[in-house]
Amino acid sequence: MQIQEPTTIEEAIRLLLHYIGIVKVTDKNADKIYKRSKELQVLARAIGSNGFWQGRMPSLKEIKDHIGYTADVTVTHDDKKWDKVLLKEIVTLAKAEGEAELERLAKEEEADEEEGSKTINEENEEATKELEELTEESESSKEDKEEYPY
Repeated sequence: MQIQEPTTIEEAIRLLLHYIGIVKVTDKNADKIYKRSKELQVLARAIGSNGFWQGRMPSLKEIKDHIGYTADVTVTHDDKKWDKVLLKEIVTLAKAEGEAELERLAKEEEADEEEGSKTINEENEEATKELEELTEESESSKEDKEEYPY
């Protein structure tokens, strides 16, 4: 589900309150709202802002300017539940990243098999042969210079 990016601070605070599970901005919880917004911001960066608006989070001043604002939040999170929400998001992100990496590795492995991939030993042997050839060429050019200095 794509979320409409907020266009006003009030919309941003409403969306933020929805995400963090707080119904009303008060003097007592303004700092908590700001802290949770920063935690969300870190998660949003980790996932490239997918699923969350691309703009900035409201500042602490903007949150405090909206003390008394009540959002139509249906789910609230105490600190313990909020920590579980964050942990669940991190686990979900890690799982998705792990699956993407496994897919990428499988595709690379398929490409290597199609190209007739070589073992590390085979690659080392080829590199050693190339170095030997280069060394022989440089030695023969030294001999040529000694015979014909000009």
